[in-house]
Amino acid sequence: MKYQVRGFTKVFITIEVEAESPDEAIDIAYDDFCGMSSYCGNGGMDKLVGVAQSNVSLDPSDDFEFTEAYPE
Repeated sequence: MKYQVRGFTKVFITIEVEAESPDEAIDIAYDDFCGMSSYCGNGGMDKLVGVAQSNVSLDPSDDFEFTEAYPE
């Protein structure tokens, strides 16, 4: 029997902003960040994660955990 096993990992987001203080920088980042998107690739429409903004980068964590398995 085949199973799909689902899990999760963290993705760290870095956004470059100009601000007068760390608190202001965080507020600006919340306001400026447009969110993440799914892109085509690796056999489907939901395989690649990216951002449309040039001042944002994503860095996946090596720490992951599988949480459930369900039959196909």
